[in-house]
Amino acid sequence: MIIKNLSWHRFNPRSLIRYISESDKTMEPNDPIYWNLLGKSEAEIIEEFEVNHQYRSTRKNSVMLHHDIISFSPQDAPHLNQDKIRDLTYQYLELRAKNNLAFAHIHRDKKHYHVHIMISPNPLQTEKLTQIKRKEYFDIRRNLEAYQIQQYPELSNSILFIHQQNPKRISNKAYELKKRNGVLDKDSISSLVSSAFKSSYSLVEFHNKVMQFEGCELYTRGGRYYGVLFNGKKYRFTTLLSLTPDQIKESLEQKEKSIVDDLISKAAFRTKKTKSRERDR
Repeated sequence: MIIKNLSWHRFNPRSLIRYISESDKTMEPNDPIYWNLLGKSEAEIIEEFEVNHQYRSTRKNSVMLHHDIISFSPQDAPHLNQDKIRDLTYQYLELRAKNNLAFAHIHRDKKHYHVHIMISPNPLQTEKLTQIKRKEYFDIRRNLEAYQIQQYPELSNSILFIHQQNPKRISNKAYELKKRNGVLDKDSISSLVSSAFKSSYSLVEFHNKVMQFEGCELYTRGGRYYGVLFNGKKYRFTTLLSLTPDQIKESLEQKEKSIVDDLISKAAFRTKKTKSRERDR
Protein backbone atom coordinates (compact mmCIF):
# COMPACT_ATOMS: atom_id res chain seq x y z
CA MET A 1 0.00 0.00 0.00
CA ILE A 2 1.01 3.61 -0.42
CA ILE A 3 0.80 5.91 2.59
CA LYS A 4 1.04 9.66 2.15
CA ASN A 5 1.30 12.33 4.81
CA LEU A 6 0.16 15.84 3.93
CA SER A 7 0.88 18.43 6.61
CA TRP A 8 -1.51 21.30 7.24
CA HIS A 9 0.07 24.51 8.56
CA ARG A 10 -3.36 26.09 8.93
CA PHE A 11 -5.73 24.88 11.66
CA ASN A 12 -9.01 24.29 9.83
CA PRO A 13 -10.52 20.96 10.94
CA ARG A 14 -13.95 21.87 9.51
CA SER A 15 -12.68 22.00 5.91
CA LEU A 16 -10.68 18.80 6.27
CA ILE A 17 -13.53 16.88 7.93
CA ARG A 18 -15.91 17.88 5.16
CA TYR A 19 -13.37 16.92 2.52
CA ILE A 20 -12.80 13.54 4.14
CA SER A 21 -16.54 12.93 4.52
CA GLU A 22 -17.19 13.41 0.79
CA SER A 23 -17.22 9.69 -0.09
CA ASP A 24 -17.96 8.15 -3.48
CA LYS A 25 -21.73 8.13 -3.98
CA THR A 26 -21.48 4.84 -5.93
CA MET A 27 -19.81 3.10 -2.99
CA GLU A 28 -21.73 1.28 -0.29
CA PRO A 29 -22.36 3.61 2.66
CA ASN A 30 -19.72 3.22 5.35
CA ASP A 31 -19.41 4.65 8.83
CA PRO A 32 -16.52 7.01 9.62
CA ILE A 33 -13.63 5.78 11.73
CA TYR A 34 -13.26 7.50 15.10
CA TRP A 35 -10.03 7.35 17.08
CA ASN A 36 -9.87 8.70 20.67
CA LEU A 37 -13.00 10.73 19.92
CA LEU A 38 -16.13 10.83 22.07
CA GLY A 39 -18.41 12.74 19.71
CA LYS A 40 -19.76 11.50 16.40
CA SER A 41 -21.23 14.64 14.81
CA GLU A 42 -19.17 17.13 12.79
CA ALA A 43 -19.61 19.84 15.43
CA GLU A 44 -18.55 17.53 18.27
CA ILE A 45 -15.46 16.33 16.41
CA ILE A 46 -14.42 19.88 15.54
CA GLU A 47 -14.85 20.92 19.17
CA GLU A 48 -12.68 18.03 20.41
CA PHE A 49 -9.93 18.92 17.93
CA GLU A 50 -10.17 22.59 18.91
CA VAL A 51 -9.98 21.82 22.65
CA ASN A 52 -7.00 19.53 22.11
CA HIS A 53 -5.39 22.20 19.90
CA GLN A 54 -5.30 24.54 22.92
CA TYR A 55 -2.94 22.19 24.74
CA ARG A 56 -0.29 22.06 22.00
CA SER A 57 2.90 24.09 22.15
CA THR A 58 3.00 26.96 19.69
CA ARG A 59 5.91 27.15 17.30
CA LYS A 60 6.26 29.15 14.13
CA ASN A 61 5.38 27.16 10.98
CA SER A 62 4.55 24.04 13.01
CA VAL A 63 2.09 21.45 11.74
CA MET A 64 -1.52 22.14 12.75
CA LEU A 65 -3.13 18.98 11.33
CA HIS A 66 -2.03 15.83 9.53
CA HIS A 67 -3.92 14.47 6.53
CA ASP A 68 -2.77 10.91 5.87
CA ILE A 69 -3.96 8.78 2.95
CA ILE A 70 -3.70 4.99 2.75
CA SER A 71 -4.05 3.71 -0.83
CA PHE A 72 -4.43 0.13 -2.06
CA SER A 73 -3.55 -1.27 -5.46
CA PRO A 74 -6.55 -1.44 -7.86
CA GLN A 75 -5.47 -5.03 -8.54
CA ASP A 76 -6.42 -5.92 -4.95
CA ALA A 77 -9.90 -4.38 -5.23
CA PRO A 78 -11.65 -7.78 -5.69
CA HIS A 79 -10.17 -8.94 -2.36
CA LEU A 80 -10.92 -5.77 -0.38
CA ASN A 81 -13.93 -4.97 1.75
CA GLN A 82 -14.75 -2.40 4.39
CA ASP A 83 -13.92 -4.72 7.30
CA LYS A 84 -10.38 -5.34 6.02
CA ILE A 85 -9.78 -1.68 5.26
CA ARG A 86 -11.10 -0.59 8.65
CA ASP A 87 -8.93 -3.15 10.43
CA LEU A 88 -5.79 -1.99 8.58
CA THR A 89 -6.68 1.65 9.32
CA TYR A 90 -7.04 0.89 13.04
CA GLN A 91 -3.71 -0.94 12.96
CA TYR A 92 -2.09 2.06 11.25
CA LEU A 93 -3.46 4.45 13.87
CA GLU A 94 -2.23 2.16 16.66
CA LEU A 95 1.27 2.36 15.18
CA ARG A 96 1.28 5.98 14.05
CA ALA A 97 -1.04 7.93 16.39
CA LYS A 98 -1.89 5.77 19.39
CA ASN A 99 -2.80 8.66 21.71
CA ASN A 100 -3.73 11.30 19.13
CA LEU A 101 -7.17 12.24 17.87
CA ALA A 102 -8.12 10.95 14.43
CA PHE A 103 -11.10 10.91 12.10
CA ALA A 104 -11.14 8.82 8.91
CA HIS A 105 -13.36 7.73 6.05
CA ILE A 106 -13.05 5.10 3.32
CA HIS A 107 -13.21 6.34 -0.29
CA ARG A 108 -13.25 4.64 -3.64
CA ASP A 109 -12.38 6.13 -7.01
CA LYS A 110 -13.54 3.54 -9.55
CA LYS A 111 -11.71 0.43 -8.26
CA HIS A 112 -9.15 2.36 -6.27
CA TYR A 113 -9.82 2.08 -2.53
CA HIS A 114 -8.18 4.57 -0.18
CA VAL A 115 -8.66 6.02 3.29
CA HIS A 116 -8.44 9.68 4.26
CA ILE A 117 -7.40 10.34 7.87
CA MET A 118 -7.23 13.59 9.85
CA ILE A 119 -4.83 13.34 12.81
CA SER A 120 -4.07 15.85 15.56
CA PRO A 121 -0.35 16.74 15.78
CA ASN A 122 -0.35 16.38 19.57
CA PRO A 123 -1.61 13.47 21.71
CA LEU A 124 -4.80 13.92 23.70
CA GLN A 125 -4.48 16.82 26.19
CA THR A 126 -0.72 16.96 25.70
CA GLU A 127 1.48 19.97 24.96
CA LYS A 128 4.28 18.15 23.16
CA LEU A 129 3.80 17.42 19.47
CA THR A 130 4.19 13.90 18.14
CA GLN A 131 7.50 13.90 16.27
CA ILE A 132 8.03 10.95 13.93
CA LYS A 133 11.38 10.81 12.19
CA ARG A 134 11.67 9.62 8.61
CA LYS A 135 13.14 6.26 9.64
CA GLU A 136 10.41 5.74 12.26
CA TYR A 137 7.68 6.50 9.73
CA PHE A 138 9.26 4.06 7.31
CA ASP A 139 9.24 1.38 10.04
CA ILE A 140 5.56 2.09 10.76
CA ARG A 141 4.72 1.39 7.12
CA ARG A 142 6.82 -1.78 7.09
CA ASN A 143 5.19 -3.03 10.30
CA LEU A 144 1.75 -2.32 8.88
CA GLU A 145 2.58 -4.31 5.77
CA ALA A 146 3.89 -7.18 7.93
CA TYR A 147 0.49 -7.22 9.68
CA GLN A 148 -1.26 -7.07 6.30
CA ILE A 149 0.74 -10.04 4.95
CA GLN A 150 -0.05 -12.07 8.06
CA GLN A 151 -3.77 -11.25 8.19
CA TYR A 152 -4.62 -10.68 4.53
CA PRO A 153 -2.08 -12.46 2.27
CA GLU A 154 -4.49 -12.11 -0.65
CA LEU A 155 -3.64 -8.37 -0.82
CA SER A 156 -0.33 -9.21 -2.48
CA ASN A 157 -0.30 -6.27 -4.89
CA SER A 158 -0.36 -3.68 -2.10
CA ILE A 159 3.10 -4.51 -0.73
CA LEU A 160 5.74 -1.80 -1.21
CA PHE A 161 7.95 -1.39 1.85
CA ILE A 162 8.47 -4.78 3.47
CA HIS A 163 11.50 -5.69 1.31
CA GLN A 164 12.91 -2.18 1.10
CA GLN A 165 16.02 -1.74 3.20
CA ASN A 166 16.43 2.02 3.25
CA PRO A 167 13.67 4.59 3.66
CA LYS A 168 13.12 6.65 0.53
CA ARG A 169 11.14 9.82 0.44
CA ILE A 170 8.06 9.35 -1.72
CA SER A 171 6.09 12.34 -0.54
CA ASN A 172 6.41 15.60 -2.41
CA LYS A 173 8.22 18.68 -1.17
CA ALA A 174 6.01 21.03 0.77
CA TYR A 175 5.15 24.00 -1.37
CA GLU A 176 4.62 27.03 0.86
CA LEU A 177 2.62 29.85 -0.68
CA LYS A 178 1.84 33.10 1.14
CA LYS A 179 -0.30 36.14 0.52
CA ARG A 180 1.47 39.31 -0.58
CA ASN A 181 0.70 42.61 1.13
CA GLY A 182 -2.19 40.89 2.93
CA VAL A 183 -4.44 41.18 -0.17
CA LEU A 184 -5.65 38.49 -2.54
CA ASP A 185 -7.34 39.50 -5.79
CA LYS A 186 -8.39 37.33 -8.73
CA ASP A 187 -4.91 37.37 -10.31
CA SER A 188 -3.26 36.51 -6.99
CA ILE A 189 -5.69 33.63 -6.39
CA SER A 190 -5.11 32.40 -9.94
CA SER A 191 -1.35 32.45 -9.33
CA LEU A 192 -1.68 30.56 -6.03
CA VAL A 193 -4.02 27.93 -7.46
CA SER A 194 -1.84 27.52 -10.55
CA SER A 195 1.28 26.99 -8.41
CA ALA A 196 -0.59 24.48 -6.24
CA PHE A 197 -1.73 22.57 -9.34
CA LYS A 198 1.75 22.46 -10.92
CA SER A 199 3.41 21.28 -7.69
CA SER A 200 0.81 18.58 -6.92
CA TYR A 201 1.01 14.94 -7.88
CA SER A 202 -2.54 13.93 -6.98
CA LEU A 203 -5.99 15.47 -6.84
CA VAL A 204 -6.05 15.15 -3.04
CA GLU A 205 -2.75 16.98 -2.69
CA PHE A 206 -3.99 19.79 -4.96
CA HIS A 207 -7.20 20.18 -2.92
CA ASN A 208 -5.20 20.18 0.33
CA LYS A 209 -2.90 22.95 -0.86
CA VAL A 210 -5.78 25.15 -1.99
CA MET A 211 -7.66 24.68 1.29
CA GLN A 212 -4.59 25.79 3.25
CA PHE A 213 -4.51 29.25 1.68
CA GLU A 214 -5.87 31.58 4.35
CA GLY A 215 -9.50 32.45 3.67
CA CYS A 216 -9.88 29.96 0.80
CA GLU A 217 -12.39 27.12 0.67
CA LEU A 218 -13.45 24.72 -2.07
CA TYR A 219 -17.02 24.74 -3.33
CA THR A 220 -18.88 21.97 -5.15
CA ARG A 221 -21.26 21.80 -8.07
CA GLY A 222 -22.78 18.61 -9.40
CA GLY A 223 -20.96 16.58 -6.74
CA ARG A 224 -17.50 17.79 -7.83
CA TYR A 225 -15.12 20.44 -6.52
CA TYR A 226 -15.73 23.22 -8.99
CA GLY A 227 -13.64 26.12 -7.75
CA VAL A 228 -12.43 28.32 -4.91
CA LEU A 229 -14.56 30.34 -2.50
CA PHE A 230 -12.77 33.40 -1.12
CA ASN A 231 -14.44 36.14 0.95
CA GLY A 232 -17.85 34.96 -0.22
CA LYS A 233 -16.92 35.13 -3.91
CA LYS A 234 -16.62 32.07 -6.14
CA TYR A 235 -13.79 31.57 -8.64
CA ARG A 236 -14.19 28.66 -11.06
CA PHE A 237 -11.22 26.41 -11.85
CA THR A 238 -11.97 27.02 -15.54
CA THR A 239 -11.33 30.73 -14.91
CA LEU A 240 -8.28 30.27 -12.68
CA LEU A 241 -6.56 27.43 -14.58
CA SER A 242 -8.31 27.32 -17.97
CA LEU A 243 -9.05 23.68 -17.15
CA THR A 244 -12.34 21.98 -16.33
CA PRO A 245 -12.61 19.92 -13.10
CA ASP A 246 -12.52 16.77 -15.25
CA GLN A 247 -9.33 17.91 -17.00
CA ILE A 248 -7.70 18.73 -13.64
CA LYS A 249 -8.68 15.30 -12.31
CA GLU A 250 -7.42 13.49 -15.41
CA SER A 251 -4.09 15.37 -15.45
CA LEU A 252 -3.33 14.74 -11.78
CA GLU A 253 -4.49 11.12 -11.93
CA GLN A 254 -2.00 10.55 -14.76
CA LYS A 255 0.76 12.08 -12.62
CA GLU A 256 -0.18 9.97 -9.62
CA LYS A 257 -0.52 6.80 -11.72
CA SER A 258 2.99 7.19 -13.13
CA ILE A 259 4.40 7.48 -9.59
CA VAL A 260 2.36 4.52 -8.31
CA ASP A 261 3.29 2.35 -11.30
CA ASP A 262 6.96 3.16 -10.74
CA LEU A 263 6.74 2.28 -7.02
CA ILE A 264 4.88 -0.98 -7.71
CA SER A 265 7.40 -1.93 -10.39
CA LYS A 266 10.33 -1.30 -8.04
CA ALA A 267 8.60 -3.19 -5.22
CA ALA A 268 7.96 -6.19 -7.50
CA PHE A 269 11.62 -6.16 -8.55
CA ARG A 270 12.78 -6.09 -4.90
CA THR A 271 10.43 -8.95 -4.03
CA LYS A 272 11.74 -10.99 -6.96
CA LYS A 273 15.34 -10.38 -5.88
CA THR A 274 14.54 -11.34 -2.27
CA LYS A 275 12.89 -14.60 -3.33
CA SER A 276 15.81 -15.37 -5.65
CA ARG A 277 18.28 -14.91 -2.76
CA GLU A 278 16.20 -17.16 -0.53
CA ARG A 279 16.20 -19.93 -3.18
CA ASP A 280 19.97 -19.64 -3.54
CA ARG A 281 20.58 -20.20 0.17
